[in-house]
Amino acid sequence: YLQGLILWIPDRAPLWKVDKASIAVETAALWTAAQDLKLSIRPALLLGLIAFAVLRFYRSRLKTYQLSLNALIRKPRTDATHYTVLALGCVALRALPIPLLLASVATLFSNDTVAWVLTFTGIALFACGSIKLVCEPEGVGLVHFNWPEAIVERLHREFKWLIRTVLPLAAIALIILGETVTTGDTVLGRVGIILVLALPLIVVFHYLFRNARQQGSSWLKVRALQVRLALGIVLAMLIAAIALGHSYSTQIIFKSLADTVLVGFCLILLHAVLSRWLLVTRRRLRLAELMSARVERETADEAILEDQEARLVDVSTETRELINMGAFVTALFALLYIWAPLLPALDAMTQVNLWTSSETVYGVLIENHFTLAALIKVIALIVATVYAAGKLPALIELILRSRTSVSPSSRYTIIALLNYVIIGAGITAALSALGLEWSQLQWLVAALGVGIGFGLQEIIANFISGLIILFERPIRVGDIISTGGNDGVVTRIRIRATSIRDWDGKELLVPNKEFITGRLLNWTLSDVRVRMVIPIGIAYGSDVEQAIRTMESVVSSHPRVVDDPPLQIVFEGFGDDALLLSARLYLDSVENRMGAMTEINQAIYRAFNEAGIVIAFPQRDVHFDAEKPIRIALENGAD
Repeated sequence: YLQGLILWIPDRAPLWKVDKASIAVETAALWTAAQDLKLSIRPALLLGLIAFAVLRFYRSRLKTYQLSLNALIRKPRTDATHYTVLALGCVALRALPIPLLLASVATLFSNDTVAWVLTFTGIALFACGSIKLVCEPEGVGLVHFNWPEAIVERLHREFKWLIRTVLPLAAIALIILGETVTTGDTVLGRVGIILVLALPLIVVFHYLFRNARQQGSSWLKVRALQVRLALGIVLAMLIAAIALGHSYSTQIIFKSLADTVLVGFCLILLHAVLSRWLLVTRRRLRLAELMSARVERETADEAILEDQEARLVDVSTETRELINMGAFVTALFALLYIWAPLLPALDAMTQVNLWTSSETVYGVLIENHFTLAALIKVIALIVATVYAAGKLPALIELILRSRTSVSPSSRYTIIALLNYVIIGAGITAALSALGLEWSQLQWLVAALGVGIGFGLQEIIANFISGLIILFERPIRVGDIISTGGNDGVVTRIRIRATSIRDWDGKELLVPNKEFITGRLLNWTLSDVRVRMVIPIGIAYGSDVEQAIRTMESVVSSHPRVVDDPPLQIVFEGFGDDALLLSARLYLDSVENRMGAMTEINQAIYRAFNEAGIVIAFPQRDVHFDAEKPIRIALENGAD
């Protein structure tokens, strides 16, 4: 309770209301602290100085080694993920000397404020320096992670300016604030912090105004400018809070912001390393395929192979989505942990009443208050439901796709039902947050019942039929079905209708009710195999046994023909014009049945031609009776 209130209560007087005498008191306190400053040499200082000297000596060699790693990753043959890890290690070692020196110097001071500020500045300098070195020309961000060159150059330039100007001024302001925090109003410390925050604020708004003049009304559509605008608003709010006397709240917010930036950059690096690891793995597999193809063909020279290596495939979209989802979930939990001290402050929003409704329960008047906190909760639930309905089923699909025992139709059923559950749970939670109970929804249910009875019965029937289809599964995504004189493949099962793509590529929407109440032919319900009969007639006088052996050899060698049930070659009988043979076979799938039939017929035709077996065709014999004279007459065509 106190934590939720203290964040909204100023712990200092506003700057325009402070006592002017406090400035003199704070100045005297700073002078006294400077006179009482004592130095004491400790073993940690000597160790820090030695480490600083070693790192400074090898700094240029570390950069040279880092650049040599760049040459190794530019070729797919020598590329490896551990080179990126080594490059990041070089970046950390190159950024460490000055922060290590500051931490060592901090051990000299007996003043806790000065020691803490030097240590904190060293940590901030190490973080900012690492980001600057990652974004340097020919750095890890540009070469290893393929980040956009414009963004990398901008970050390198801005963090370089931040290290040289803002961090030193911030260290001085923090020392002043720490030494005057017990004097009362802490005017000098707060003014110093405001000046430090105002410096980047001026730079941010100067950049925004310059781009607004150049780009006109479209400047807000640029993502980089949106980030700068958000940063400027946060800095302005922090300055206002410090001026109003909310020093304690500002301290917590500033610490949370710094931790957020640090954790965010670490997550970005981790995401980039994982993406690069997957890319290298995919490239190695593809390179192995190219090398095998080259050995088999023995025709590709070195130039052609290098060109193929330069066009290797990237990481699949599904894998990227999985990595992005993992990074998002990790970032969400990290943000909740970092900003947890500020969550009690949101309890104050329960005091902001938006509207009030009243109802009488057993003769007692009860008022229901809808507050700002409830509105924020409802909005958060709606956003979370929409995001979860869009992302969580996709993540589950990726997980199920890696399991070969789960069929595509089963994946679709699980994902569709999960989507319904997420949406239903989100609607229930939002209604509960609004304070709506079953007693208040009875009229809505009654109205829906009347609407269903008159005009929505078909929609509800199709919806219930869709649920029956998902649970009973008379049809599944990917099944080949025949219904209502239409044949095709089931592509999607929706709430109201099912999409079927026919053999011409046209999409047919069939209401779900027809699959439950009407007749349905599912070619692939229990077994995807399908039987096919290929009839062939050979000329009289042909070697039937050779024809049977040839057909059996040709048909059984086709990759789509299964061994169980076995192939049957039948001599059906004697036709008017041919000896009738037929091949009764089973294909592994009904998919592309016509293509398999074409391939088998072509193979049989070629094999019969090579074996000298004649495929018969209809023919007629005409006989003349030569025992009697044949009368031939010429008639006039004019008549």
